[in-house]
Amino acid sequence: MRQVKAGTLERVPAMARLISELNSDSAHHVGYCGTEEEEIEHSIQEEFGEYELDHYVTLLYEQEQLIGLLLLDADEEEGQAELWGPFIIKGDWGEWQTAADQLWAASLAKLSPSIQKIAGFYHIHNHHAFAWMETKQAVKQGQHTILKLEELSGQQLVIDQIDNQKLKIVDIGEIMSSSSELPIPAELDAILSSFYSLHNECFPSTYYDSGVILSRLAEDNRLFICLYANELAGYVYLEGSREFREGQIEYIAVRPDRRGHRIGLYLLHHALQHLFGSIKVKEVSLCVNNNNPAAISLYHKAGFHTASELQYISLHR
Repeated sequence: MRQVKAGTLERVPAMARLISELNSDSAHHVGYCGTEEEEIEHSIQEEFGEYELDHYVTLLYEQEQLIGLLLLDADEEEGQAELWGPFIIKGDWGEWQTAADQLWAASLAKLSPSIQKIAGFYHIHNHHAFAWMETKQAVKQGQHTILKLEELSGQQLVIDQIDNQKLKIVDIGEIMSSSSELPIPAELDAILSSFYSLHNECFPSTYYDSGVILSRLAEDNRLFICLYANELAGYVYLEGSREFREGQIEYIAVRPDRRGHRIGLYLLHHALQHLFGSIKVKEVSLCVNNNNPAAISLYHKAGFHTASELQYISLHR
């Protein structure tokens, strides 16, 4: 007999084991949940408190064995949620769909009415998820490529000047920290204003807006801005984990009128030097929309390899 239960802190280790097992197989892989059990457990504990576990995590048991789960990483203010799952150990399509429908019905029953958009990222080989999402009238959106780099490749020619003017890298977090009790200097205020504009232009509907990026700055989360003639030419935002020895390049962008001068490569090189050199990561990953082949080419030239391809799917309640 099957039984639906809510997530609890005590059940997180079992959840992490199941996600790790399934996410290691491309036929069951879901989005950005990871494959390492310890890291998945850490992510769940970071993202979901007791309230969120009870309201946004649904588990399915069969004879006291956990056979499936569905997590909704919800943002009630934004009115949207990201699907983590369904993760189901049943391989037969009919059984898989039945279990997924049970999880879905139970999840929607306790989901806040403010959540109207639900989206998910699925490996292109996760055919069960695609077929199931179609039954929910979900729509395929853009496709994304996940790239990874395990070590810095050999020395590359990185241009650090344009028209005999030296490029300069500014660590925004360091500057803001050192002047936290002082008014923001006019120069920094102008740089931040340019950063806001460029980020909104390049990533208009993204998961971190410019304000969130600034709020997340810490020892291992860095925003490096490239200056040319004392004006913003581009930026890169990265996040690192010393505990798990991994890093992510979340955003990198160059001002339209400064493109074509290898500034993107200069920013990427600086970010990688920081991640591999200062944080001592073993792996760096990033995500690129497949509509941006120039960026994918840039990362391949820097030594990145394609790890997986994900399809973005969304639906409205």
